Amino acid sequence: MRATGGLRTFSGAVAVITGGASGIGRALAKELATRDCEVVLADLQVELAQKVASDICASGGRAAAMQADVTDYTALERVVHQTVQRAGRLDYMFNNAGIV
Repeated sequence: MRATGGLRTFSGAVAVITGGASGIGRALAKELATRDCEVVLADLQVELAQKVASDICASGGRAAAMQADVTDYTALERVVHQTVQRAGRLDYMFNNAGIV
């Protein structure tokens, strides 16, 4: 992440987005990826999250998908730890998933 003229940009950042497989989470992931942000889509619907991640990568972005239930603290902790271990950092955590 770098500052340009006092504004923060997402370039080079790493973001986890819960509920990233659909709706607002998917739109956020796609937009962040266009701004050179690596995105991790954490969702119960892992197959759909993998499809979104694949689409982002095919468009030149950086993305990964992980299965996670936001009601399970241990699952979210795993997502954070694995992201930091793989990417070396975590700059943003968007808690977007809905709970029904």
